[in-house]
Amino acid sequence: MLTPEKTKQLVDARMTQEFDELIVRAGRIGEEYKELIRAIARLGEEGGKRLRPHISMLLYEAYSKQPGEEVITAAVAQEFLHLAMLIHDDFMDRDLVRYGIRNVAGQYRDIYDPMIESPTRRSHEADSMAILAGDLMQSRTYRLFNQVETTPARREQLEALLADTVERVIGGQVLDTQAAFRAEGAINPLVVAEHKTASYTFEMPLLSGAILGGAPESELKILEQLGRTVGTGYQLMDDLLGVFGEENATGKSADGDLREGKQTILVQRFRKIATNEQLAEFDTIFGNHHATTQELARARALLAESGVRKALERDLSKIARNASRLVETLSIDSKYKAAFIQLVSRGLDRKK
Repeated sequence: MLTPEKTKQLVDARMTQEFDELIVRAGRIGEEYKELIRAIARLGEEGGKRLRPHISMLLYEAYSKQPGEEVITAAVAQEFLHLAMLIHDDFMDRDLVRYGIRNVAGQYRDIYDPMIESPTRRSHEADSMAILAGDLMQSRTYRLFNQVETTPARREQLEALLADTVERVIGGQVLDTQAAFRAEGAINPLVVAEHKTASYTFEMPLLSGAILGGAPESELKILEQLGRTVGTGYQLMDDLLGVFGEENATGKSADGDLREGKQTILVQRFRKIATNEQLAEFDTIFGNHHATTQELARARALLAESGVRKALERDLSKIARNASRLVETLSIDSKYKAAFIQLVSRGLDRKK
């Protein structure tokens, strides 16, 4: 049975091939374009886990019972889509670090430092490169999906799945971006989680692997439900890590969500159970871009004291149990069921 280590080996090798090809193609235009590809590749190499490819490839194996190059192509395409989303997400969040290294915008701020004197213009030009990098990874995603060798019917399903997923992620991102400044409660973070996270982190990998493996329609419906369930839990964990995570593990600062005033599930639940005194103190810090380290630590303490952190952890345990029950209803071999239950557990109880 396919292991995460084997998936990483196969996917990393193919990603290297794709980046090498992109560099050759970029070289026909200019050295500056090659520099952009290298900046993206550095970030892609640090991405590490390859969760989406592993889900997709394991599902394919569970239904097809045979190896296939087509699923590697589809899996790498999903990793490139993931990279595109992260690059654009970092731009919107004004982040310069991802996976513990400088992201594309961060790398270009360093590249442009000796060239552009104005900090404002330097930031703008670096951010522009990040937008182009994300666009390029989306383009490569579509190219790879078009290269998947499968039946016309399955190709049509895959192309529809990809288009639907991208549209849903953008919709989720629209809601997520506006939640920070629209009226409190106007945007449901669970809806954001379903479309921004669940759709491409779990639903798409599960469904694409199953489609290529020849799973029946009845199984696809179960997998779609499984993807939504686990994806919501994954976002809950992201919300917890966004405030309580260790930067050396997550690769991102735990201050961003608090400074931005991000209306996460964690914060909305806090507002329902916190005392008036806790809310009043929290609101003097939450959304303050100039909050001190001590003030942010106090905001975390208020969240913990309210009991919301433990409540979300209980929710995660319930989601994990529900997901396990869904896995058990699938027609795949028991060893694959066990592997997926383990994946769910790891995804909902992680440090990064």
